[in-house]
Amino acid sequence: MIYSYKLNKVLTCSNEKVYNKFINWVRGEFDLYLISESTKLDVYFPNGMFSIGKIPDKNINIEINIKSSSESTCNNMMNQLQSIYNHVVVFMKQKKL
Repeated sequence: MIYSYKLNKVLTCSNEKVYNKFINWVRGEFDLYLISESTKLDVYFPNGMFSIGKIPDKNINIEINIKSSSESTCNNMMNQLQSIYNHVVVFMKQKKL
């Protein structure tokens, strides 16, 4: 399928545990959709898809790519994924206390 809209974002992650927790929470949030996992997490939703993967670097950077036939769907999905990431970061900080 050809998607008209695309969004990309790179998040800087503090450590591998935060990345793994983020992937786990995203899997749980979107468990009703088709999910494919290889070197990255691919989730296919009704009018698009997104992928989340690590960028090889000294730091752990998370790359999020969203493709959809609707601009508002791309923006909503990015906001949802950003919200999940923010929750994970707060959760992991509180867990260390």
